[in-house]
Amino acid sequence: MALVICAVGVLLAVSSESAAKPLSPKALFARMESSSPVIQELNAQLEFARLEFRRAAVILQPSLSYSNEQLTTSAGTDRESAIGVSNDISFLWSRPSRVRAAQYSLQAAEAEYLQSNSEFQSEVIIGCLRLNLLKLELTLIDSVANQVEFLVRSAQGRAKAGELSDYQAERFRLEQTEILRLRQELLSGERELLINLISLTGLPETDLRNGDVAVGDLPRLSPDSTVALALASNARLKMMQAREQAMRSSVTAASTGSLPKMELGVGRRTSTGGGKGAVVELSASFDLLGQRGGEIRRAKAAWKAAETERLAYEQQIALETKSLIEQLSHLPASDVRPGAESAINSNALRILYAQGELSASELVDMLKATIDSQKAQNSLLVLKIELELQLRRLCGRGIIE
Repeated sequence: MALVICAVGVLLAVSSESAAKPLSPKALFARMESSSPVIQELNAQLEFARLEFRRAAVILQPSLSYSNEQLTTSAGTDRESAIGVSNDISFLWSRPSRVRAAQYSLQAAEAEYLQSNSEFQSEVIIGCLRLNLLKLELTLIDSVANQVEFLVRSAQGRAKAGELSDYQAERFRLEQTEILRLRQELLSGERELLINLISLTGLPETDLRNGDVAVGDLPRLSPDSTVALALASNARLKMMQAREQAMRSSVTAASTGSLPKMELGVGRRTSTGGGKGAVVELSASFDLLGQRGGEIRRAKAAWKAAETERLAYEQQIALETKSLIEQLSHLPASDVRPGAESAINSNALRILYAQGELSASELVDMLKATIDSQKAQNSLLVLKIELELQLRRLCGRGIIE
C-alpha cells in the first residue's frame, strides 16, 4: 500500500486555509534539476568522469617538436632546423587495460551519482515532510493558545470575583507562557528548516510547501528475498564492484608499464648549407631500477582494499535490510492523515468543556496532551518514511515512482 504524504492539502478543523494546487513529485524534482546547487555539482562530477574515460580511450596523442641549432665545424658554421611529430606507441600493449580501468571507473561514478542523487532526494522528501508537519503543529498550537488565552482571561475575572485563588489563576497564565514558548520554538525550527531546504534545492518557499510527495512501499517479500534484491541492485554496491574491477585492471596496466616505453617520431630536417631530408626516430626507455615494480605493488594493494571493502559492505547490506524490515514490521501499515486526529480531539475537548464535562484545568491539561500526541504522531510518520526510503535505497529502487 502506498504511503502518501500530502505536503499541502491536509485541512485541520481549526484552520480555514485553502490548499494551493500541489506540485507532482516529477514536477518538483524536475525544477530542482536546474535550480539545485547539489544536483549541479553531482552532474559536474559525473561529466568529469565521462571526460576522463574519453581521454583514456584516445589512441593518438601526438606531440609537435621544433628545433633550430647553429653547428660549428672546420668548414664553417651551419644552422640546422628540424620539425617533427612523435607519438607514444606503447599504447599497443598498455591501452586495453588502461581503457578497461577507465570504463570501470566511469561505471563506478555513474553508480555513485545514482546513490548520491537518491540520498539527496530522500533528504528533500524528509525536509518537505517535516516542514509541513511543523505547519500542522503550529496550526494546532495556535488553536490551543487561543483557547488558553480565553481561559486566562476568564480565570483572572473569576479570581477578582473571589471564585478562584490567585495561585489557580497564575497557573493558567504560566500554562499560556509555556505554550507560547513552544510556539516560538516551532517557528524557529520551521524557519531554519525552510532556509536549509531553499539552500539545497534552489526552489522558492511556495514550491517546497506545495510539493506532493508519494513514497511507495516496496513489495513485501521475505527477508531473504529482499536481501537478494538489495545485493543485486544496490547502487553503492555496484559502485564498489566497479571500483574493484577498475583496480584489477590497474594492476594489469601497471604490469604493462614494466615493458619498454617506446616513442615513434617523423619529421623533416633542413640546413642553411642546403642539406635536407626526412627523419624517422624510434626511442625506447627501460626501467633499470625497478621503480615500476612499486607501482604494481601499490595497484595490487588498492585492488585488495577494494575487494575487502566490497565484501564488508555485502554483509552490511544483509544486516541493514533485515533490520529495516524488522523495524517497519512494528510500525502501523495503514495510511496516515497527519493532523486530522488531533484536530478532532481538540474539537471534542472544547465540546466537553462547553457541556461542563471538563473543568478549565482539565481542559488545559488535555489540550497540552493533544499537542504532545500530535508531535508523537508526526515523529512516527517521519520515522516510517525514513525507514522506507532507506530500504528503497538499499534495494536500488527509485525514491519517487
